Amino acid sequence: MSSAGAQEVSAAEGSPATRRRSALIAHVIPTLRVAGLENVVARLTDRLRVGFRHAVVTPAGDGPMRARFPEDVPVIAMAEQHRPDRWNALRMARLFRALRPDIVHSRNWSCVDAIIGARLAGVPIVIHSEHGREASDPEGRNRLRRIGRRMLSPMVSQFVTVSRDLARWLIEDIGVPRGKVLSICNGVDTQRFVPAGRHGPRQRSGRPPEGLQPAPR
Repeated sequence: MSSAGAQEVSAAEGSPATRRRSALIAHVIPTLRVAGLENVVARLTDRLRVGFRHAVVTPAGDGPMRARFPEDVPVIAMAEQHRPDRWNALRMARLFRALRPDIVHSRNWSCVDAIIGARLAGVPIVIHSEHGREASDPEGRNRLRRIGRRMLSPMVSQFVTVSRDLARWLIEDIGVPRGKVLSICNGVDTQRFVPAGRHGPRQRSGRPPEGLQPAPR
C-alpha cells in the first residue's frame, strides 16, 4: 500500500471513541471521474453522518471527484495496486483488513473484486449495487459476467438496484434470490430542486409573470 493510502486508512480508523459510536462504511466505486454514480456516493457520504463514518475506495487512479467528497472522508485510489489480474481480491482484502469497515458497499461489475476481498477480510456486511449495465454489455447477456455474479451472490448480504428492470434482471436472468434484491430508485433532492410554479424562472430573472406588463414609469 502506498504512503498516501496508509494515511487515508489511518484517517478512516479514527479514534477508539469514534470507532465505538459509529460504523464505518467502505464505499467501492469504479472511478473518481465526475459521473452520476460517483455523485450519488458523494451525497451519501455528506448526508449520512449520524451513526456512520465513511471511506471511499476506487480500483482506478485519482480524479476530480475526490474534491467533491467531504474533507473528513478518506478517498483511496488503488491505481497501480489494482491491476487486471486474479490477485485483485487479495489486494482488496489487505486494504479492508487495514480499514476494518463494518460494511463494504461495492458498485457495478468493475468493483466485484471487493465482494471477495471483504469476505476474506471478515467484513460482516457486504452490499453490492447495480447502477446500470456496462456499455460493452448493455443488455446484460455476457455469459462470464452472469456466471460471476451468480457465483458471488452467496457472499452478498444485500443487492440494491436503481431500477425495477435491473432488479428483474438480477432475479430472473442472473439467479439472485428474490429476497436479497432491493430496488431504491434514484430520487431528487427536494431541498435543492423545489417546484416554483410556471412563473418561478421569470420572477427570479426579474421579469414580470407571463401575460403581465411592467408598471408604467
